[in-house]
Amino acid sequence: MTNPSNNRLQQILSHAAPRELNTANHETLPTFDELPMFKNHKGCAWQVWGPDDQLGTINLLTAEVVKTAASDEIKTGQTVSLNWPLNFPSKPMFRRRSPEILLIDNHDRGTRDDEIHINSQSGTQWDGMRHFGLIDYDIFYNNTHTDSIPGGSICISDPNNINPSHKHLGIQNWANHGICGRGVFLDLVRYYTLEGNPLPYDPWTTHPITVKELEACAAYQGVKFRTGDILIIRVGFIKKFNEVTQQERDALGSKPETFAGIEQSDDMKRFLWYDNSAMNNHFAAIASDQPALERWPTPQGTPHMHQTLLALWGMPIGEMFDLEKLSEICGTTGRYTFFFSSWPLNIIGGCASPPNAAAELPQSGEQPSNNADFGQIPTGRFLYHLIQQSKGVQLTAKVSLLLQQVMIANSVSDDVVQYVSSAPGQADITPEKYRDTLRAHCEDHWDWSPLINFAHEYFSHLGLAMYNPSGPRVVPVESGDETPHFQSLEEIEAILERFGTPGHYGQKEMIKLVRERDGKKCLLTHLLFSTRTPVVDRVTTDPELAHICPIKLANHNPLVYQAFTVFWDDEELTKRFATLANSPANCLLLSHDAHKNLEEMCWAIEAIENVDRGAWDYYFVKLGGRIFPYEPADGTRIKFGAEGGRFKNNIPLPSPELCNLRLAVTKVMRLSGAAEVVGSWKYDYDDGSKAISGVLGHPYTDMVAMELLRARLGSINA
Repeated sequence: MTNPSNNRLQQILSHAAPRELNTANHETLPTFDELPMFKNHKGCAWQVWGPDDQLGTINLLTAEVVKTAASDEIKTGQTVSLNWPLNFPSKPMFRRRSPEILLIDNHDRGTRDDEIHINSQSGTQWDGMRHFGLIDYDIFYNNTHTDSIPGGSICISDPNNINPSHKHLGIQNWANHGICGRGVFLDLVRYYTLEGNPLPYDPWTTHPITVKELEACAAYQGVKFRTGDILIIRVGFIKKFNEVTQQERDALGSKPETFAGIEQSDDMKRFLWYDNSAMNNHFAAIASDQPALERWPTPQGTPHMHQTLLALWGMPIGEMFDLEKLSEICGTTGRYTFFFSSWPLNIIGGCASPPNAAAELPQSGEQPSNNADFGQIPTGRFLYHLIQQSKGVQLTAKVSLLLQQVMIANSVSDDVVQYVSSAPGQADITPEKYRDTLRAHCEDHWDWSPLINFAHEYFSHLGLAMYNPSGPRVVPVESGDETPHFQSLEEIEAILERFGTPGHYGQKEMIKLVRERDGKKCLLTHLLFSTRTPVVDRVTTDPELAHICPIKLANHNPLVYQAFTVFWDDEELTKRFATLANSPANCLLLSHDAHKNLEEMCWAIEAIENVDRGAWDYYFVKLGGRIFPYEPADGTRIKFGAEGGRFKNNIPLPSPELCNLRLAVTKVMRLSGAAEVVGSWKYDYDDGSKAISGVLGHPYTDMVAMELLRARLGSINA
């Protein structure tokens, strides 16, 4: 009976010849589940690149793939070595020979030489295809029996007469090709410890790293994979090696080996090879800072991942790569992709080699072209991501103050509170000290200028761009860029539908809907909404609602709403968006005493009572009257003005990026549950209910948005 998988494999291979892989045909490669089995081993790729193949997955690193990676990633010429010194570890694991570096002083000739004796498996290394085969069958990659690979000393004197058995599957094949392409760095250590949490595993003990963890880390870092990527994973082995005592280091090489590493599962194999139902993975090589890459030892009865990667796929396995400096730089810039280059030692017949690897980094702070979907980023981590990348520094006490503003009223993201407390000197600071310190900083006028370029690049990926291609063109003032981010009406409709269907609700109906949405708990106090029922020594009565309105679009009257009619020529669409501010999706349900709590917690509101607040009022409040667009004859930029005002026609309309920023940050605040009520008043509703409502006016949000506004529109001449 014919195996359907084999038929499918042959169909695929007929369209993907060896070394001819390109962007047009890479998806025709077989998925992991389409690969045939060899004996009891799933996913045998021996037929993919032909019976004589010597490169394995390095075939994915075609000239086109390398060229694209170089073009995308090499910007400044900044490089980082990924090689641990050959001296380390001085007592290797797995009972291997210690490195010996002998310095020879040739006194008679005035020169010095050195002799280096290493086991290629002792330090930073690529495992080659001769290193690890299918243990039960004595077979290496491409059905090469171990008897065809001679052991012992390899001595070659005639370059024109080399025994073919020495060349077969030797490391020189990768050395002559090079292992160069786009490196993708998954920094699990930073991902887990970013918010002050401890690493949830010990790198020196057996622990599986799952596919879900790798995918979550990639999503958080804003990384999307593509065919031919070289995957680099930081597990934390070398970090711990640098931190422990010398006695602990020496003991490591003599005790049974146990390491955290990738799990030995079919899901992991699908992730590394290719699964067309998941992300576009098809890695050319994989490396980590750990001595075995995979969890060690393997669970009883489970085949080593080495057998799949090396013997079935021919995929290079990198071990003990020094990723500490790379982690520092990527954590500062927020960019986790780079051009990766590695040239193994050109040793004919070699089993492994030091990698001679380096990362050529893109411009500091430049954002990835493939950002993670906004909905996949945890709110707390997003806020840190924003600050960390834009400032280009590690978290400091000063930055922590701004984050504390955002999080002090937020009982949803408790992990973020722990992160904020991890800043230098922050652990024992009370809210009162935060308040006093923040006021002092505000008096010095916080400088947000480093955020401008970052926000311009980053927020265009958040799905909140508001610009109709059929409407007028806005040219950002300071850059002269004539290609602002556009979004179709269909995309805007999808955004509105995703965030909820707008409509008019009475106060009681709104409370009912928001209660259902929030599981009958207050987002800010975690108190149950049981009328007049004591909870934590408090008595709650009917809850109130706080609307979080993007730029105060609670109704159709504000000046800013009319400004958006310039962006959207569809008036009905504009009204729908404004109405959304009054929908259940855009409300916080507060307990009876929530406003009192908020008044106590919102001490930081003074932060917006400075020159920046004046700028905001100048552009959006003090103009007054009926707003209308004004387009200069030269078409350079759109302005708007008000009838009868002395500022008529002299104020440029804010760019789409500014509006994107304000709305996106507001969205972040709404997701986190951090609302600050800047004003309160009573309403009498048609259904007879009364409530206090307020609008979001968070100082963090306004300071960022107003700084961008000031930068785009120039100095104020009121």
